[in-house]
Amino acid sequence: MPKRSQPLTEAVCRNAKPKPDGKPAVLLDGRHGLRLVVSNLKSGHGVTKQWRQQVVVNGKHTSVGHGTYPVVGLADARDAAINTLRKARQGEPVRTRKVGSKAQPSLTFAKAWQRSFDKLQPTWRNAKTGKQWRGRYSGYMASTLADKPIADITLDDILEVMEPIWHAKPTVGRNVLREIFIVIEDCVGVEIEMLPATKDIVKRRLGKQAKKEIQHHRAVSVETVPDAVAAIAAADANPTHKAAFIWAILNAARRIEVRRAEWSEINVDTDIWAQSGHHMKGGRTHKWTLTAPALRLLETRPAERDGLVFAGITDKTKMIADGSFANISKACGLVDADGNTANPHGFRSSFTDWAAANGFEDEVAEKCMSHAPTNKTRAAYARDERLDDRRELMTAWANYCLSAIEDHEALWASLTVS
Repeated sequence: MPKRSQPLTEAVCRNAKPKPDGKPAVLLDGRHGLRLVVSNLKSGHGVTKQWRQQVVVNGKHTSVGHGTYPVVGLADARDAAINTLRKARQGEPVRTRKVGSKAQPSLTFAKAWQRSFDKLQPTWRNAKTGKQWRGRYSGYMASTLADKPIADITLDDILEVMEPIWHAKPTVGRNVLREIFIVIEDCVGVEIEMLPATKDIVKRRLGKQAKKEIQHHRAVSVETVPDAVAAIAAADANPTHKAAFIWAILNAARRIEVRRAEWSEINVDTDIWAQSGHHMKGGRTHKWTLTAPALRLLETRPAERDGLVFAGITDKTKMIADGSFANISKACGLVDADGNTANPHGFRSSFTDWAAANGFEDEVAEKCMSHAPTNKTRAAYARDERLDDRRELMTAWANYCLSAIEDHEALWASLTVS
């Protein structure tokens, strides 16, 4: 076996054998970290000789494969090693197909995407996420990447997908980039040894996205909330839709939380409505403290206490349409301070403004809306649900919301569905 300082020759490569005990023999070329690994085939018949290179990539020692001998000759292996070393020193991406394994170099991005999709799908809370994944794949990735073998995808291929949307559609761009890397990272160690580039490298090549001004939901002013609730109650709309809208306002809840509310989640003995973390936006179980008006509104629902609280008109197994809230808001002429049509979600903002103006703690209001503490240390200790404080806040809020309606019994009667 040649010494470390001696370069390999074709004769040495041609005659190289594994060690007498059957373990692989490693022949160093003496430069560029190139070596020839000689080992017995698993079948026991024959020998395989693989070109490997030890190189530092982004501060990490990495083993890169350059094919098998004699398919890749000594001179070609050296050229590949020099090129890899140059890329590593200049910070360019270094990638190689996995060598000496049952890798599937023919695995296309389309098949890899489907594999990642199938793996993640059971973890998603609803079908909407899967629909969004499919839309971004067919709309932005498929034309460039679908038929490419995973092992052949380069930084330039990723940039070709990203450049048209990175600045024009920032949110879509971030999601597409994240999903491309999910797919490729799932192939590392199986179809490929290394990524074609890091996410940071791609972002640097694309440039920084312009900061987007935060757009708050258009909310009715705090002073007009009672009049808005009275207008919703008097609107010429389906009683179930109006009841769901008022229920959302009284509980400072999101529309989707109200639309999928089930009777099994409501405990009238403890006056608690709870949804599991699987359904909640933050992934944590949330409890609403039900006030007297909220409990009275429940009595307007049909006598059957099974399935959805606010069921669809024609199909009781389906949720009411998300647009039903916006339709009522528009029909009632609800507007924000600038005269723009108010967003139903904006009542949550009105709630926090009202709570702050009336001396309630921010922490209590945030818990009412199922917001997680932004400070990690605070979140670790914020385990007290403060139900009594929240019940006090929500009772005061509900009373304020209904303060412009003189005859509450007439209100409940107008919302009642037999």
